[in-house]
Amino acid sequence: MPVYRFRSVDEMGELAWLEPGSAEFARAIRRVWSLAASLAPWTAPPGVHRFRSTAEASAWREERDRECVVRQARRRQP
Repeated sequence: MPVYRFRSVDEMGELAWLEPGSAEFARAIRRVWSLAASLAPWTAPPGVHRFRSTAEASAWREERDRECVVRQARRRQP
């Protein structure tokens, strides 16, 4: 796939825009979402979480992030 370099948005012309609502636009969005889901899957548990302090919320978030990293490392092992 070629790499294009532009000095301004005006030089992009037709390459920059997909018509909203078109099938091509929907396919492009699905590809981006699929890539994002494969690179960083959503792992937050559903619901509202209440914490007594910001320190408690930060500790919970760090633990959740740590679990996510471990889970991703396990998926990548052959």
